[in-house]
Amino acid sequence: MTPHHTNKGTRGYRSYASMDVIKKRLKAEIRGPQRLPGGVVEDAVVGEIRRLLRTPKVRAVSLVRNGDNGGGGVRRTCTLTC
Repeated sequence: MTPHHTNKGTRGYRSYASMDVIKKRLKAEIRGPQRLPGGVVEDAVVGEIRRLLRTPKVRAVSLVRNGDNGGGGVRRTCTLTC
């Protein structure tokens, strides 16, 4: 999928088009959606990033790299495989 933008009058529309559409493949060869609204794709990506940031491993690595050790004053090192 690749981002695409078009205007109709004064309105702008964001969408994502599949490479099948861009390369003008025959309809018989195309599987799945050909175009998706930009908001749908972007909301899905943001939701997945938020889900990943909530995982314990990513949260621990982020805290260590940013120097936040819970206010204890002692810097801890990352023991996870990053």
